[in-house]
Amino acid sequence: MRMKMKMKMRMRIPVACSSSSSSSSSVATVKEESSGSTGSAYVAGSTGRTGQRVVRELVDAGLKVKAGVRSSDKFRDTFDEILSSQDKATRLSYEMTSLEDAESLERGVSGADVVVCCLGAPEDEFNFDNPRRIDGDGTIALIDAAKASGTVEHFILVTSLGTGRFGWPASILNLFFGVLHHKRRAEEHLLASGLRYTIVRPGGMERPTDDYYKEHKMVVKGEDTQFGGQVSRTQVSWCVKECVLNPAVCENKVLELVTKEINPGKKKDEAKAFEEYDTSVIDQITKIKSAGDPTVVGSPAWYTAKYAYTPSKLDALVRAMGFKGTAPEVVNGRLAMLALVAGLGEELVSGKPIGQQVVDQYFGIALTIAAVTSGSLVPLVKGVEVKHADLGPFKSVAEKLNGRVAMLAFSYLALGESFGEKRLAIDAVKASFAEVTGVLASLDFKAILFGSAIFLLLGLTTSLATLAPIQLLLGGDDGGEEEAS
Repeated sequence: MRMKMKMKMRMRIPVACSSSSSSSSSVATVKEESSGSTGSAYVAGSTGRTGQRVVRELVDAGLKVKAGVRSSDKFRDTFDEILSSQDKATRLSYEMTSLEDAESLERGVSGADVVVCCLGAPEDEFNFDNPRRIDGDGTIALIDAAKASGTVEHFILVTSLGTGRFGWPASILNLFFGVLHHKRRAEEHLLASGLRYTIVRPGGMERPTDDYYKEHKMVVKGEDTQFGGQVSRTQVSWCVKECVLNPAVCENKVLELVTKEINPGKKKDEAKAFEEYDTSVIDQITKIKSAGDPTVVGSPAWYTAKYAYTPSKLDALVRAMGFKGTAPEVVNGRLAMLALVAGLGEELVSGKPIGQQVVDQYFGIALTIAAVTSGSLVPLVKGVEVKHADLGPFKSVAEKLNGRVAMLAFSYLALGESFGEKRLAIDAVKASFAEVTGVLASLDFKAILFGSAIFLLLGLTTSLATLAPIQLLLGGDDGGEEEAS
C-alpha cells in the first residue's frame, strides 16, 4: 500500500492562533502519500458554520474547491480572506445552486472528484419544513446529482450522532421537526446509491468554540457506538479533510466524532503543549472497518445487508424485560422517584395518606405509570440502553443510584403508614429530619466531621457497587479514550 498508516499530519499552532490554518508542507506530505488522487471538490452548504471551515481546510490543502451557494455576496463576505490571497483565490470558485433545482445541482457537482455535503436546517430559523426540505429531500437530490455526474468518485456526508440509533440525547434533537429522521433518510439513500461514501456523524457542535481542541482531543469511533459528546466544527473540518485526501482509507465507512479531555498533566505548560498539535485522525479512521458496497451483488457487504439478522420488536421487548434486562429496574426506579416526590407533596398539602391518594387518583396514577413505562421501553426495545445516557449531570449511574434509594424510601414509608405507628410518611420524614437536626446540634465539630466522613464513605461504596456491574458489562471499554497510534 502506497500510504503509510502511521503517518501523522501536524501543524504548528500558537496558543492564541486561529484554528483553521495548516502547514502547507505538512499537507503536501499527506497528499503525496495518499493513495487517492482527489484534485477538486464541491462543498454544499459552504457558507454555513461547518461548511466554511471545510472549504478553508480544503483550499489550504491545495485542492480546487467549488462552493455551492445561494448568495454571491455572502460567498464573498465569508471567504474574503481567501479571495484576497493571490495564490488561494485561483483555487476557489462558486456555483449558484438551489436544492429544488436539479440542473443547478448538476452544474455544481460537474467536474468534481469528491462532494462534501454540509447541508443542515438552520436552528435559528423557525420553519417546520426545513429539515425535510434541506436535511432530507435536498441532500437526496444532491446525491442523485453526484451519481448522475459520472465524475464524482466519493461522497462525504456530514450528519449527526443519533441518526443510526435513536435515544437520549438524540431524542431531544429530533424534536426539531424530526431532523434526525430526515438525516437518516439521506444516509440510507447514499448507502443505496452505489457511490463510494463516508458518513461523518459529529456530536454536539453548538457549544464548543474553535479553541476547543486545546483541551479536547478528537476521537473517531465506528457506527452506532456513541450516544453523546461534543466536538468543535473546526475539528469536524479536519476529519473531513482527512476523508477527502485519503479516500481509499475512508470510503464506505461511518465515522462518529466526539472528543475526550486532554490529560490535565499535559496542560501544565500550555504554550509548549500546543506549539505543535496533531490534527490527523487517519490512524483512528484506519482502525474502523469498512462496510463495503452493498449494491454490488455477491459482495460480502451485499450478503451482510441481505441476510443480516434484525431482532423483532417482540424479541427486543422480551430481552429488555427479562431477568438480565434493564427495563424492570429502570421503570421501577423512575416510578419510585415520581411516587416519592408526589406522595410526600400531596401529604404535605392535603394530609391524605399514600393509600388514600391511590384510591382517589387511581386513573391519573395509571396514566402516569403507562406513560413512564412506555417512554422507558421504547428506547430499550430499539437497542438504546440506559448506560448510553451521558448529558451533563444526567448520567445512568446517578439515575440508577437515585432510583434504588427512592424504591427503598417509598417502600419503607408506605409500609410505615399501614403497620407499626401508622403515621403519615411526611410526618415520619419530618420526625427523622428533626432527629438528625437535633443530633447535629448536640455534636461538636470533630463529631460532625467524623459523621460526614462516614456518610461520604457509605455514598462512595454505594456508588461503586452500582458502577462495578456496569463496567463489567461494558467489558472494560474505555468509552473513547483510545489514543491514535
